[in-house]
Formats: sequence, structure tokens, C-alpha cells
Amino acid sequence: MKSRILYLVIALMTAVAPSVMAQRGQEGNQHRRHSEIGPVAELLRHRTELKLSEEQTRQLQEIDRRMDEQNRPYVEQLLQIRRSLHVRPGVRKEEMTDAERKEFRESMGRAAPLWEQIRKNNHAAMRQVGEVLNSEQKAHLRELLRTSKERNGSPGPERSQRGRG
Repeated sequence: MKSRILYLVIALMTAVAPSVMAQRGQEGNQHRRHSEIGPVAELLRHRTELKLSEEQTRQLQEIDRRMDEQNRPYVEQLLQIRRSLHVRPGVRKEEMTDAERKEFRESMGRAAPLWEQIRKNNHAAMRQVGEVLNSEQKAHLRELLRTSKERNGSPGPERSQRGRG
């Protein structure tokens, strides 16, 4: 049961993760904290629906703070990689020059271990979240994730796991 909740929360995290880079990468949003758009913050946005107690809210905010602190250096490095990329904005991969394609691949290679560490940190934080929520809240969270997945077309945990070999 714990693993099902964890996979559901990871699905939420996966749906939110691409927006972290996009939103943080915009120069006008540099002041924005990672946690404002992270998976724990997303749960906190639903605190009323999940019927979180004040203590649960405090615990989740602390988990979010620690996760933000752990991920901050990796997010900053990702932003540096993005800023240093000389690929024309908005260009599709098939429209890139050979030099742009090579630079893009190299940048993605440098970014991959950073994303992996962020994923690991988020995964650990979500295990902590699972310890804070009660069974009724976890059931409600599953429903929230299901409706969110239907709205945005994100793959569910079962699809993302099958795609790995």
C-alpha cells in the first residue's frame, strides 16, 4: 500500500517537475522558490480538501523546506546549463543545426545527473509525506492525482514504470 501511495505521489511530482525548470528558467521568475511549484507545495495547496491538521501542515511545510534546500544547488546548476545553451529559443529538434543539436545533447547529458538527484530528493521527501498523511487523506490524494492526470494527460505510474526496461 505504501508503494502505491508513493507511486501516486511520484506521478504528481512528475507532472510538476517539468514546470520547475520552465518557471524557474524565466528571468522574471528568478525570485520564485522551487518549493512554490514542487510536489509538496502542490499537496499543501490542497490542504483543505485533504483535511490536513495544523500539525500535518507544519510537518509538510518542513519537509518542503528541507527538499527545497536540498534541491536548490541542483536547480541553480540546471539554470546555469539552460542559460549557457545557445540553441535558438523555441526551435524544434528537427529544425536545429548540427551544432545546436550537439550542444543540446551535451547540455542534456550534463543536466541528467542533476535531474536524477532532484528526483531522488523528491522521492525521499514523498516517503516522508506518506508517513504524515492518514489512510483517508491518502485515498483522497489518489483521487486528486487521478483527476489531475486526466486533466493534463500525464502518464500514470504504471505507464511510466512499464516504459523502463
